[in-house]
Amino acid sequence: VFKQSPSHVEDLFVYETGYFTCLLVKKCVQVVDTFSLRFSITAMARGLQYAVLRLPTRLVIESDDGDQGKATHFKKVVVATSHLESAVASRSGQETREHQLQEGLKELTNMLEDCDAAVWLGDMNWQGEMDIPGWCDLWKEISADPGPTFHANQGASCTVAARLDRVLTIGVKPEGSSVA
Repeated sequence: VFKQSPSHVEDLFVYETGYFTCLLVKKCVQVVDTFSLRFSITAMARGLQYAVLRLPTRLVIESDDGDQGKATHFKKVVVATSHLESAVASRSGQETREHQLQEGLKELTNMLEDCDAAVWLGDMNWQGEMDIPGWCDLWKEISADPGPTFHANQGASCTVAARLDRVLTIGVKPEGSSVA
């Protein structure tokens, strides 16, 4: 478990209330490194938690004489999670989310210098399309009808069903969700 800790004094109240995001990694997966980035604009102590993982991929190798063998090859993949600012933030919720999205994309794209792929999943609090050059909205790619991830009638601020949760990828093939 990689839990975000408060790195700024103004985040302490949010931390003490028990709010956090975390990234869970199966024991058998090799964690190369972990990071936490606090978004530069946030009224809700939001940030990006991510880990570089070393994941095995199976390769089928065929020799010139037709014999086949299997080998394990490893890829480094950065996996991230976050919960972007909600609409109740002090600034315009959409403006803040757009800034946080761009900040997270920049950080993860920079990680691609040392990694083969990146996956960013979480509650983006985003309604409508997300057209991000180079990145794939994986859920949309593998489902004919992605449908809502958030359902209405859950309280006063929850009036519209929407697909707020996203899985954004780069360097991942949507077919079978494998690392390219």
